Amino acid sequence: MRDVKISLDHQFLTFTVKTVLLLTIVTALNLAAIGGANDRSFGANDFSEYWSAYQLYSHNQDPYDKEAMLEIQRDLGFSRDSALMMYNPPWLLTLMSPLLNLDFPLATKVWLLTNIVLTALSILLIWHAVSGKKESLFSAFLGGLTFYPLFNTAQIGQSSILITFGLALILWGLEKKKNTLVGLSLILLTIKPHLPYLFLLALGWWIIVHKKFSIVASFLIGFAALLALTFLQSNAALGFWVESLKTPPVHFKSSTLSGILIAMLPNYIDSFRDAVFVTSVIPCTSLLALYVYLLRERPKIQWASFMPPLLSLSLFTSPYGWLFDQSCLVMIPISTLCATYKSKLRNRYFITVVLCITSFLLLPNTILLFCAEAYYHYFFWLPLACLLAWKVAGATSPISKNGLTPFQTLSLRALK
Repeated sequence: MRDVKISLDHQFLTFTVKTVLLLTIVTALNLAAIGGANDRSFGANDFSEYWSAYQLYSHNQDPYDKEAMLEIQRDLGFSRDSALMMYNPPWLLTLMSPLLNLDFPLATKVWLLTNIVLTALSILLIWHAVSGKKESLFSAFLGGLTFYPLFNTAQIGQSSILITFGLALILWGLEKKKNTLVGLSLILLTIKPHLPYLFLLALGWWIIVHKKFSIVASFLIGFAALLALTFLQSNAALGFWVESLKTPPVHFKSSTLSGILIAMLPNYIDSFRDAVFVTSVIPCTSLLALYVYLLRERPKIQWASFMPPLLSLSLFTSPYGWLFDQSCLVMIPISTLCATYKSKLRNRYFITVVLCITSFLLLPNTILLFCAEAYYHYFFWLPLACLLAWKVAGATSPISKNGLTPFQTLSLRALK
């Protein structure tokens, strides 16, 4: 019996060492692929839109002015035919203002470092919320660091890491009953509220049912303070932002269900009005379905098991979103690996590790390597792959009052 245990431990140690070596090699290749071609652009491409917008914002000019943005970006050395625009609300610039006041080269390096720090903190928060066991810490970082959207976020200097960090804080706060922290962390989600929109609906329902109004109070106080600070820095910025909402970026071929439909059906979705229709119907239908489910089933929500699959569906049906926006799904590979890291589930753990590395690191890199024009809509499948990994790993789902999971409830109704 002891010999069998030693053999299993040796196999597990061997597997772990091989995994680390594989990760080291793949990570090095990944960094070389995305940064080696142009070292100057690493972490700078999308960050230039925030820095350019802030130069206008800080002088009370329109940060959504395409002509002015293009001029600033060309002065930075980017040879672009059109400006890379910021579609986020102006309070993002308020949050990032200490960083955006720096010279562009220094600000880019500091923002890249910030991305790395927030990534590590997000992994730790998610691990602590879903497991907290020391023996699963390696699995948490294994799941997080093999999740390609996090690489992509750092690569181009995107702000999506703030959404990822905000969701990690919220998950940890909900599990630890830190309502004030949850409310304040919700402010980060206002940067891109269309991404976790289904989660926001479920959270709102949960707050009302359980009367957790301290979450709402802390959010309103913090958000009001942020808006006031934004107004003090640029009293015209909010008006410029409202004006920019007339032309949302819905016509792009993004990494969502709407994006792939726009890409595959150009003869049917060939106008801005058609794109607005498609990107409105899908999320509205999803919102309605979730709302009906919450009202009829009144599930006893366990956020550690409810939040990950809900975010997958939210990202998949979102009006628009890109590969880097999918970084907020990192809690799925972390949760699945932590859940299966048990001696009795070792075979399932091996399978889950292989599935996560293949789906979330090797496959995206392969697409980028062999597809000369790998557009963002090529990655619309990734939220579904996250959902599949979640189910394969055997992670638990929230149980409704009738003792069934949401998936079982929907299946039963379909049969009826």
